[in-house]
Amino acid sequence: MEGPAQDRAYLTLLQLEKEARDASSNEALGYTMVNRARVLVPYRQAILFRLHGKGDAQVQAISDVPTPDQNAPFVRWLKRIGKVIADGESGNSLHEVAVRALPERDQKDVSAWLPAHLVWCPLSAPDGVLIGSLLIARDEPWGEVDGVLMGHIAGAWGHAWAALLGLRGHRRKRAFGWGVKVTAALFLAIQFIPVMQTALAPAEVVGRHPELVAAPMDGVIKTVHVAPNSPVSEGDLLFSYDDTSLSGRLEVAEEELLVARTALRTAQQGAFGDQQRNAEVALLEAQVSLRMAERNHIHAQVARKDVRAGRSGVALFREASDLEGRPVATGERVMLIAGPYETELRIELPVADAVALQLGAPVRLFLDRSPLTPLDAVLEHVGYEAEVSASGVLSYRLVARFADGAQTRIGLRGTAKIEGSKVPLYLYLFRRPIAALRQWIGF
Repeated sequence: MEGPAQDRAYLTLLQLEKEARDASSNEALGYTMVNRARVLVPYRQAILFRLHGKGDAQVQAISDVPTPDQNAPFVRWLKRIGKVIADGESGNSLHEVAVRALPERDQKDVSAWLPAHLVWCPLSAPDGVLIGSLLIARDEPWGEVDGVLMGHIAGAWGHAWAALLGLRGHRRKRAFGWGVKVTAALFLAIQFIPVMQTALAPAEVVGRHPELVAAPMDGVIKTVHVAPNSPVSEGDLLFSYDDTSLSGRLEVAEEELLVARTALRTAQQGAFGDQQRNAEVALLEAQVSLRMAERNHIHAQVARKDVRAGRSGVALFREASDLEGRPVATGERVMLIAGPYETELRIELPVADAVALQLGAPVRLFLDRSPLTPLDAVLEHVGYEAEVSASGVLSYRLVARFADGAQTRIGLRGTAKIEGSKVPLYLYLFRRPIAALRQWIGF
């Protein structure tokens, strides 16, 4: 090849290399490899193979075919012979494929599918690792110049294809493979690191050992004299009963006692002259005693209509309007009185978030009003039976005692963080999925 023909070959090589560098995708580069090489070396058909390893050849592109059907008989036959050629002794070098070197069942199909003269043109990454190959078929025999030209352009195509695939050759694959294995091993090892199991639950500051203010008798509360969560002193009036009914009953009892006494005096005066009336005196005396006891009982109830505080502290109840006008029975709780800083923490731990807890476990309270200044506490009591909380969630009731020096007002709310026992990291991360899986599979 001399003169103008040689110049055209050089220009064609430069043009094909430029197209390879400008290819933006595997599909665009594959189209260039199987179709555009005709301007450099004439041929009838070209097939691009992607080689994933020993014994694995995939048909990536075929000349004059937009998208090869991987299930077509021709493509399946190409995969088979591509594996044979790639695994052969000359699979890494450019060479003319001898039909007799193919399996016997494939030799008779060569003439039916492809022209007689075949050339295997391998495509390698920059470090020499085989990533693909071109199988070029034409009717004319291959010359030495054709092999030189295809060998040169194949080097440029292999470099461009490796860049598009994001490969740097076998060393990178091996390093990537080892990296994945090491990462997976570290990930599995980390899963068995013991960590502290924790749970978050809504919490409220309540009084510690409050005094119960119960209804001293049956009746209707008329007036509440203190405001909710207000300070009270010993002897302060808390609430009063409606005494309308008591006052009427007391007047009736006084009149009945007066009538009984009058009847008793009449009987006593008549007993001096009538022995029969003398027997009535004892009965009337008993009736006077009964009426007097009824009068005294009602009088005592009237005296108890005003209920006073038995100690100093804070009156704990919801709303005065909830109590006023409400009938109460003897012994029913009306309100609590607790010391303003004699507090403890009440926690409602949902059953779904329950973890293994031990008495004495650390607890941290993050108040809604000051979440950046948590308060420390110690778990003191764990309810053994779940109950429906005020928010309608089935929960365990926990009680924690504040650490020394930690003071906060009754009624404040926040979120409590409770520390449980140590568990492996995988159980800490996947506790809920594991529990759901156990419920689903039944053990």
